[in-house]
Amino acid sequence: NLTSLNVSRTGFNAGSLEIVVDNLCKLEILDVSCTKVGEISCLRKLKDCLKKLNLYGLTFAPNPEVLHDAVMVLIELRNLQHLDISDEKDLQHPFDMLNPNQGKIPAIKFLKSCGEKLPLLKSLDLSGKR
Repeated sequence: NLTSLNVSRTGFNAGSLEIVVDNLCKLEILDVSCTKVGEISCLRKLKDCLKKLNLYGLTFAPNPEVLHDAVMVLIELRNLQHLDISDEKDLQHPFDMLNPNQGKIPAIKFLKSCGEKLPLLKSLDLSGKR
C-alpha cells in the first residue's frame, strides 16, 4: 500500500482528500500544500499512521469553529513527527490585513492547544504565521 503522497500545488480539494484517506489507510506522509483543501476532519482516520503532514499555504473557511476543528484534528494525529502549517504573507489576499488570521490556523492557538498531545512531534514549521 502507498505510504507517501504529494499532491501539492494541484487542484486537489477536500473531496479528493476524503477519497484518498478512505482508500490509502496506511499513509505516513501527506503533502497537500497550496491546494484547495479547506477542511481536514477526515484526517482523523489516519491518526494512527500519519507521521508527516504538510499543510503549507492552506486556507480554511474564515470561521472560528472551522479553525478550531482543524487544530483539534491536528492534535489528534498522535504519531505525527513533522508538521508544516506555514504560510507566506505574499499568499494572503490584500484584504487579509483587516483580519490577518482569516482562514489560517493561528500559531499561538495551535501551540496552546497542542501542549503534550503530540509527544512524537520533532519538527514544526509555523513560519509566516502571526
